[in-house]
Amino acid sequence: IMYKYVEQPFRFKRDSLILNNSVATSGIIALFLCSIMVAISANIWVNKGWSWRVESNAASSDLMPPNKVIQRKITKLDKKTEWTHASIIGNDKNSRTRVLVLGDSHAGHLRGGALYLSNKYNISFTFFTFTGCPPVFGTYKVYGAPGAIQKESMKQIKCREQTKIWEEYVRVNKFDYVILSSRWNWLFEPRKYYDTKQRRDLLVDKSNPKFSVNESKKSFLHFIDYTIKIIQTSGAQAIIFGQVPHSGKDLEG
Repeated sequence: IMYKYVEQPFRFKRDSLILNNSVATSGIIALFLCSIMVAISANIWVNKGWSWRVESNAASSDLMPPNKVIQRKITKLDKKTEWTHASIIGNDKNSRTRVLVLGDSHAGHLRGGALYLSNKYNISFTFFTFTGCPPVFGTYKVYGAPGAIQKESMKQIKCREQTKIWEEYVRVNKFDYVILSSRWNWLFEPRKYYDTKQRRDLLVDKSNPKFSVNESKKSFLHFIDYTIKIIQTSGAQAIIFGQVPHSGKDLEG
């Protein structure tokens, strides 16, 4: 009787009190932590980030090359067409390593890294680019099939000439490395991205032109191998840079 009418009821009340106290304590702690997180988030929002984590200037001083880095145009090559750009970064005569960069505008975007590497490691970079033209010897690019197959633009004609110019340039000049960089996926990627439709380009064999995606892929496999062999025959090592992923959307909104 004592157990049922005295001990048991009081035991339940004591356990219930302990449980209630634990829940209350946990709630207070959770509310305190949430308040801290809200305060931190508000501070980040007002100050547009933490100044101690991100430098206020646009780029780290460690990545900004000093003015002593030499950068000059190759007058006999630069602007030979409105799409051609040629320049040398670094001391081409006294550098320990000479690098040639061939390709389209994706290759041109490597200049910032070249400025840094040239200064830090005494490497000279020769940039020889043609906007929109992939550096694959023995080929040319059709800028938008099928329309550009029947009616060639001047840019398409000049791209066909440019791949030959690149090949001859590699044969007669001495470099330690040759970098090939391009927006390769113009040639292979799906045309449809979400609600946008991409242009269809083709890589075409100069000597035996065939115009289809399948033939374009065959041309790429065959002539990228041919291009690498020409580079290696010249005494240089070939380096192929892939492109950044293509979203099909304006990332700036």
